[in-house]
Amino acid sequence: MDVGENTIELRSFKSRKNRASLYRSESGLLVKKSFTSRAAFEREREVYLLLRETSLAAPRLLGVGENVLWLSYIEGATLLEALEEQESRGEADFEIWCALARWLKNFFTATRMIMLDVNLNNFIYNPQSGILYGLDFEECAQGDLIECAAALTAFVKLYNPELSRVKMQAAAFLRESFLANDGDGAEFDALELKKIEELRRRRQAKRG
Repeated sequence: MDVGENTIELRSFKSRKNRASLYRSESGLLVKKSFTSRAAFEREREVYLLLRETSLAAPRLLGVGENVLWLSYIEGATLLEALEEQESRGEADFEIWCALARWLKNFFTATRMIMLDVNLNNFIYNPQSGILYGLDFEECAQGDLIECAAALTAFVKLYNPELSRVKMQAAAFLRESFLANDGDGAEFDALELKKIEELRRRRQAKRG
């Protein structure tokens, strides 16, 4: 039976480029992701097939259609929601940010790729299990892990409100985790500053 048969659409997820929706099937909840780009579809399918051979926490690939992936549904909060909750408490959660650094390191080890889109909505944390999941792999490529990490801390620092105490804590936890044992702090800081400047230029250009 096709994985998409006998399903009921429950709701859509916010997506900048594609369409992602939550469905209920006879076997449970699943996500249908429809791509506008064939290249992005093929790239993400390739990554999910690679991840089948690993223990990395990510949605399971359940089925493939024409520019469509069917994926298992992951329960939990996005890391952007977690960051906003930490802002309301006034304290960053060390464990969550260290878990994110571990996940990205393990992803790089397993695939030799980095995530070019380090949007915090691309990560889900389940507080009941304590597991962090990565998703949305259409923008992945071979690259430098420290450059990816610096882009991530730049994004974290510039989420609104920019450079808050909590965001600086979270970025510091990430930096510490990525540089543990063998990292070059000066190189990391220079890359992060470059990424911050790039982000601010892009945002300024969008505002006109």
